Amino acid sequence: MDYKRIIRTGAVLMAALLLGAAACTQRYQLDIPLALNREEMRFTAYGNSYYVMVYCNGEWTASLEREVDWLSFSRTSGSGSGREQIMVSADTNQCVSRGVVLSVVSGTESRELYISQAGLLGNTGSYGFGTEQYSVPAGGGVFSLPSATNLDPYTISCATVGIEYASEGEEWLQDISVEDESMSFSAATNSTGAVRSAILHLSFPLARWDTPVTAALRITQNAN
Repeated sequence: MDYKRIIRTGAVLMAALLLGAAACTQRYQLDIPLALNREEMRFTAYGNSYYVMVYCNGEWTASLEREVDWLSFSRTSGSGSGREQIMVSADTNQCVSRGVVLSVVSGTESRELYISQAGLLGNTGSYGFGTEQYSVPAGGGVFSLPSATNLDPYTISCATVGIEYASEGEEWLQDISVEDESMSFSAATNSTGAVRSAILHLSFPLARWDTPVTAALRITQNAN
C-alpha cells in the first residue's frame, strides 16, 4: 500500500476543505447587510474601554442620538470590509447613571447599541427649588427660580417636562427651560377671573436600568 500517496491525498483534501470553509465564512460575512455583535454596552462608574464589532457589506457610519462628552470612539465609519471594530471608551462618572443610543447606519439598514454607565452617586441624584409652590401675578410674564441639584449638565440636558393643569383646556405655561442653577418659564395673562394652578413635573432620565430623578413644583397664578 502506498502510504505516502494516501497521506498526500489526505493533505490535499484537508487543504481544500479548509479553503472552502474559509471562503464560505468570508461569503457569509460579506453577505450581511448590517449587524452588530452586541445590543448593549454597560460601563462601571470608573470607566473603561470595550469594543463592538460591525459586520457590513457596504459603507457605514455611527452616530449618537445626542452629543455627549463622556464617551469617545476609535472610529465612526467604515468601508464595509465585512468585519470592523469600534473601540468605545468612557470617562469616570462622578454623578448618577447615564445612557445614550449609538446608531449604526448603512444604506437603508440601521442597528442600535445602547451604551450606559453607572455613577458614583448611585441613586442619590436630586433636583429641587427649595419650595413646593410658586405664585405668579395675573399679568403673567417671564419668571426664573433658583434650583439646587447634584446632577451633571448632561443629565439635566436630558430633562423632560410635563404640565398637569387643574382645569382642562388651559395651557398658560410655556417656554420652560431647565438649567443646573435655575428653571425659567413664561406665564400668559390670567383673564379667567379666578385663581388657576398647574403642577410642573420634571423627569431626568438616567440609564434605562435605573430610576429617573424627578421633581415637581405647583405654580399658581392670581386673578385680576
